[in-house]
Amino acid sequence: MCQHSDVKFYENIYGVRLKLYTSSSTRCGGVIEEIHIESPPFQFQKWFTYTALFMAILLHIGIHHQHTTILTIICTIFIIIFLAKLHQKVTKESLLIIKNVGIEITTMFASGRKSYKFIAWERISGTVFNEAVTMQQVLFYLAILLQSGTKEKVEVMPLFQHIMPRLECLKVIYRRLHHILNEE
Repeated sequence: MCQHSDVKFYENIYGVRLKLYTSSSTRCGGVIEEIHIESPPFQFQKWFTYTALFMAILLHIGIHHQHTTILTIICTIFIIIFLAKLHQKVTKESLLIIKNVGIEITTMFASGRKSYKFIAWERISGTVFNEAVTMQQVLFYLAILLQSGTKEKVEVMPLFQHIMPRLECLKVIYRRLHHILNEE
């Protein structure tokens, strides 16, 4: 059994620091590769600070004397927005690649919720870099090409679409994926 692991730091398209953790092992002739990208954890302190500041301003104005209902509605809206952000914030995306079996894509959210997708090895036909052009920038993303029912139809499944790492990080991941997919 041979194992290798590596940790590097990159940035996503917004300049947020990301941690890329890769590990590979060979067991019984099979290759297992894990790729994890972590973003910073949810910033509870920032949310609580802004909420406390906003509520202090509202209390200073005296809204609690005149409009108790409005203050209750504002507090409820803040709580709903906070919970929605907590539920949607992705803290970690990972790939587990098992040669000749498939790829498992895991997305972990700040609330602790996890989402899993499994792609059977037979459906995978390759990996590609793709680009999306917006009004302000060109975004690169890594995608897996999947065979559909017919040979002519190929489906594109983007990877790491929540954390959105920059091209330098995607190149490292691409090399590892490409090596495993094309290795005989």
